[in-house]
Amino acid sequence: MPGTAGPGCYLGLLSPAADRFYANSALPSTPAGLAIDGTPHEEVGLMAPPVWRQRGVAMKRSEVRSLVLAEHLELRKRLLQIDAITSHILAGHEGADHSLREKVSQLCALLERHLAVEEATLLPAIHDVDAWGPVRADHLRREHQAQRAALARLDWICTRATVVELARTAQSFGRSLLEDMRVEEQELLNPNLLRDDLVSVDQFLG
Repeated sequence: MPGTAGPGCYLGLLSPAADRFYANSALPSTPAGLAIDGTPHEEVGLMAPPVWRQRGVAMKRSEVRSLVLAEHLELRKRLLQIDAITSHILAGHEGADHSLREKVSQLCALLERHLAVEEATLLPAIHDVDAWGPVRADHLRREHQAQRAALARLDWICTRATVVELARTAQSFGRSLLEDMRVEEQELLNPNLLRDDLVSVDQFLG
């Protein structure tokens, strides 16, 4: 299942901004479905922000936004590559079996890592930004839970199903993920929301 490798395995696969984050944060190995202490995600809901802060991962809201957007850009590039291969396969052409399985496997690992990064950075940023923060954070947790379930299915199909079934599933998954990223960028990564000059409710109340 994706997400089992150490952080060094991902350097150079995402954006330079993400690479710097991984290099500076000592991001631990996190098997899919587990928090950084090994607790199932369904029990903790997220990778606990206080632990990340204790490890020295402190980012401005604008930096969080830049990091997540950079990762989204790289994920879109990967999805475009996969879409081209799936379209080729579904048109009846052969010879792309290995390439598709390799790229889908890599996407699963990258996306699992991306979800962990969002839970370590974006989740606490939106939780603390205003009175609606906890509602936004809860929505993001539920979205990640659904994405991990879809990832598990895609990973299973990648290793066990026919290439045509994989192509159909990967194409559908990719289009759904593109829509998820579009909505997230519109609702959670809005520069007017993730502003460095905003005072959180906790800060205001002391």
